[in-house]
Formats: sequence, structure tokens, C-alpha cells
Amino acid sequence: MNCHLPQELLVSIRFCYLCRATLPEDDEAWVRPCRCVGPTTWIHQSCGRQMVQRFETLYPTKRPRCRFCRTRYIIVPKKGPIVRVMEKIILKLKSIVDIELIAAYPIIEAIATTCGCLTLSYIYGYEEAKQLLMECNPVEAASTCALIGYGLWYISDITWEDWLLRALRRCSRVPFLKGVFPREFPDSLARSRKRMWSICSAIAGGALLPVYSRIIGTLMFSSVESPANQLLLGGTSFLAVKGILKMYYAQKTYVRQNSLSIENYR
Repeated sequence: MNCHLPQELLVSIRFCYLCRATLPEDDEAWVRPCRCVGPTTWIHQSCGRQMVQRFETLYPTKRPRCRFCRTRYIIVPKKGPIVRVMEKIILKLKSIVDIELIAAYPIIEAIATTCGCLTLSYIYGYEEAKQLLMECNPVEAASTCALIGYGLWYISDITWEDWLLRALRRCSRVPFLKGVFPREFPDSLARSRKRMWSICSAIAGGALLPVYSRIIGTLMFSSVESPANQLLLGGTSFLAVKGILKMYYAQKTYVRQNSLSIENYR
């Protein structure tokens, strides 16, 4: 920067270029995150935290950097390897399935009907399910299968893990249970987590739910004689594991967003 003041004086003058404020004077409230010298040398730690949160919301797999000198910010705590892998997988899935829906309803109806037929064949067997549907009126058979498909999508898309995680965080308010339950930040700066799955991916997840249930039920509950109970146990196990992974990701992201800080440039 072209400035006539000495460099030492420019560095010592604290002016947050994000909020344009010069207070407070507490050293812990300020951070020099990059190589810039001059009006963009210093920022408030709280302003930097909000800036990083907004950036990671838009670009979860990228690391924020200074827009002037292009220095990458040193952010602590760092994301764990599991969180980084999950974010990359989610971003890849969204890039594949997030397409504009043209004539969506007929396609969705067909997928729901197919999903319902597949579920019935897993429960009753192919021949018995076929006979059951053939005995019904075509409209009633199609409607029943479609309702089963919509029900599976709804079950697959219920965010029960968010409700459970919030309840567990509140349990940490009890003094002797702080180390047992997930940590809660009363003055949380983090915004509500956006839905990780789009409409397309939710439909895909619901349509594949009977397939996952059948595979897991066959592998883990082969001793159960009833196909319906086997399918139910397999689906419950799949949804439980998926929910636990979502809770792990949400809690890790929540704790990191509310405890992160930007270190001085070295």
C-alpha cells in the first residue's frame, strides 16, 4: 500500500476493516491474520469468526484467505479428517443430483410407484406381491404403491437427529454432565445448519431405502424369519447409522464454528 507513515506505526494502529471500529483495546479481541500492512492489518476476532462462518457456509471444502494479499488464514481448531471427507462427498453428490427439475411430478410419481412395488416384493416375495397387485383395481394398486414410496421418502427425510442433538446439548447445562453430553454454546454465533440434502437427493435416499434395508436385514438379521421384520430391522439400523453420522458432523461443525479463532500470520 502507498502510505507515507512508517510501517511500524501502520501495524500498531488497530482498525478493523470489516466493521470499521477501533475499539476495544484488549489485545485478545484483535488479530493480525495476514501479511497486509496498513488499514487492513487488523480485524476483530469476532468479526473474523463471522467472516469465516459465512465463507465456510458457501464454500465448505475451501480454506478462506485474505482478499487483498491472498494469504490463507490460520484457523483453529482445524476440521477433522472425517468432517472433511463427509463435506467432499456431500458436495460431490449435490453436484451430481442437483439438476433443474423439468416435468418433475410424473417422474417423481413413477419413482414413488416403483419404490412401493419394490418394497412390497421384498416383504411378500415377487410372486405374492404381483398377485396382490393384480387383484386390485389398477388405480388403487398404483396409488397404494405411490403412497408407500412417499411414506418411505418422508421417513428417510425426517431430521430426528437434529432434535436429538439439541436435546443432548441442553443436557450439558447440568454441571456434572458437561463432559458426558455434546457441548453447547449459549451465545452461539453459528447459524442454523442448512439442509445437507436437496429434494433430488431426498427422493433418491427414500427410493433406495428398501434396497439398503434389504441388504442390511439380510446381512445382520438373517436369523429373523419374517421378511417384513427383517426389512424393518434393516431399515431402522440404516437410518440410525445415518443419523449418528449426521449428528457427528453437525456437532463437530457447531463446536468448531463457535470456538474457532484466526491466528496471527507467521
